[in-house]
Amino acid sequence: MIGGTSHIADTLTTLERAFGRRVMFDGEFQVDGALRPTLRHFAGGGRYGDAGRLFLFDALPLDGWRTDRCQMPLTARLDALDAAGAALVGSPVSVLAWCICGTPGAVQVEAARVWARDGEELVSKVPGSLYRRRRAPDWMKVKDGIPAV
Repeated sequence: MIGGTSHIADTLTTLERAFGRRVMFDGEFQVDGALRPTLRHFAGGGRYGDAGRLFLFDALPLDGWRTDRCQMPLTARLDALDAAGAALVGSPVSVLAWCICGTPGAVQVEAARVWARDGEELVSKVPGSLYRRRRAPDWMKVKDGIPAV
């Protein structure tokens, strides 16, 4: 375990129980909402105590992640994560909101919302896509208004 994150590990253990099986959570950890404090926290090995938040954006059965053969479509994974994460109010872990955008223009509108809230990027994913532990054409990062593979 990474030092200074036991508060998050405890929450993930509780969340995993809601799934009823071992789960691989995909997300982003941040301290004070910025890169520098996050890097400082990791460099310190957690010697200053627990800090930070984990923002989850996917969850899948651990065995499916290990074998890179999870057959659960994205929308099913996100629905399950939303349901399990409903009890995380006031927790250092939260589930990021997601939406289905029907057109490239709708993706750009959503990206603009992310940047207006000082978000870094969003990942546009095909709703029925499967989780793969590598880059795939079904998932595309959108940064600074520009799609990036």
